Amino acid sequence: MGTTAAIVLAAGKSTRMRSKLSKVLHPVCGKPVLFHILDALAAAGAERRIVVIGHEGETVKARVEAAYAGQNIEFVWQHNPKGTGHAAQQAEEALANHEGSVLVVPGDAPLLSADVLSELLVAHTGGATLLSAVLEDAGSYGRIVRAADGSVEAIVEAKDATPEQKQIREMNAAVYVFDSKSLFARLKNLTPNNAQGELYLTDVIGMTRAAGEPVRAVVAKDNNVTLGINTRVELADLNEILRKQLLKELMLSGVTVLDPATTYVEVGVMVGQDTVLHPGTHLRGATTIGEDCIIGPYTVITDSTVGNGCKVGPFAQLRGKAILGDKCKIGNFVEVKNGKLADNVSASHLAYLGDTEIGTKTNIGAGTITCNYDGFTKSRTVIGADAFIGSNSTLVAPVTIGDGALTAAGSVITQDVPAEAIAIARERQSNLEGAETIRRDRKQKERENG
Repeated sequence: MGTTAAIVLAAGKSTRMRSKLSKVLHPVCGKPVLFHILDALAAAGAERRIVVIGHEGETVKARVEAAYAGQNIEFVWQHNPKGTGHAAQQAEEALANHEGSVLVVPGDAPLLSADVLSELLVAHTGGATLLSAVLEDAGSYGRIVRAADGSVEAIVEAKDATPEQKQIREMNAAVYVFDSKSLFARLKNLTPNNAQGELYLTDVIGMTRAAGEPVRAVVAKDNNVTLGINTRVELADLNEILRKQLLKELMLSGVTVLDPATTYVEVGVMVGQDTVLHPGTHLRGATTIGEDCIIGPYTVITDSTVGNGCKVGPFAQLRGKAILGDKCKIGNFVEVKNGKLADNVSASHLAYLGDTEIGTKTNIGAGTITCNYDGFTKSRTVIGADAFIGSNSTLVAPVTIGDGALTAAGSVITQDVPAEAIAIARERQSNLEGAETIRRDRKQKERENG
């Protein structure tokens, strides 16, 4: 039976994106377009993934290698691109000894799922199998021309279609399964007999049928899986489709999303049952939210972990692998960066807690800042359990504040504070007479100056 390999066509210049960055690296719900494809292929059982790169290829290669270190992803170059058939030809040497099926997929279709790819592989019993969709207006997509018996006779590119063929509503999604040996044998015979002077991968379909082999088309149940990205408008559209899908999955799992239109969740985010997401909430990257939490409104959480029963927001930010224990309270205009907070820690308003570790039941007063960066290195602040940090305290790291300790409001703490101690680090207040004289002199000067 052999194994399954995949060729991902990711060498295009993306002219209409008007971007210095390859379109396959633009994110859709937090994950680059190409990464969506690579993950779907792996989940569908593709043992080998060959990425054809060209424009901005070194950047694409570096990003993939960094994200998929140790995984079986290979790269081949398409220099002087001459169409999709020419792109697929570049993988011949890499797959010279491959026995089995080859999936050929575009690198710009992030909604293409493992389920759809698996369905194609199951349907493939030889010859060629492709994915299609029926649209109200097939626009610039290639048209599926079917024979009288319903099999696929040919694929005609929109630029080369006759007026009659342009009326066909079934479009080619540019996702194929071939047998490896026959694919590369036919790719060698491609000729640029078209308006663009390119080598079309779609011509392999006609060759397969001419050889008497079966050509099947699996019609997508959801047309969204076939959508590609060529402009930033389409990028925004696909972000919106996937965002709605992710929010729907969360709601069906028991999460309350008060306003899906203004709530943003990226791929991979996990949220526990009975948590409420308020409007303006952004959950990004590798973020996990526990059960029974209240998040937002207008709160951003990135690459962080929130325990059960926490309240975060409004206008709060967690980032840099922040970790909250259970029943923590992070209030308005509080930022936690690379901090680890134990259970029942409260920072209700106006604080920056960077590179810090805080013990259970500690209260952080308004205006507190951990000064964690001196311009050269970042140092940590450690605060024990049951401590009370007075409002407007400035904690200059590295510094440790013991269990049950208290800092007076307005203090600048530069030395360790022992457990149960009270730290006061501020100028003693002095009350001087003469306020009325100062006001009188000021008014006199104002009159003299007109």
